[in-house]
Amino acid sequence: RGSDTSMYEAIVQLYVVDRLGLIAEVTSILADMKVPIISINSNSRPNSRTIITMKIVCKNIDHYNNIVDRIRGLNGIEDIVRGFI
Repeated sequence: RGSDTSMYEAIVQLYVVDRLGLIAEVTSILADMKVPIISINSNSRPNSRTIITMKIVCKNIDHYNNIVDRIRGLNGIEDIVRGFI
């Protein structure tokens, strides 16, 4: 078999405590992992909470899980949920 170069779009929803620089840290992780970002949106909620929704490109579920694990290590991340396209 040849190498599979298929890529998949996935939606990631981050439930976070809003703080200065958090989106920059998330996008820096994605850049370090060479993960393309198709779209990113943030919505403020009460009590200094924000939902960040991103559409990214990943290779497979293991790659997706590695991305989520790296982001989960950031200060202020309360939950990460896989969205659906």
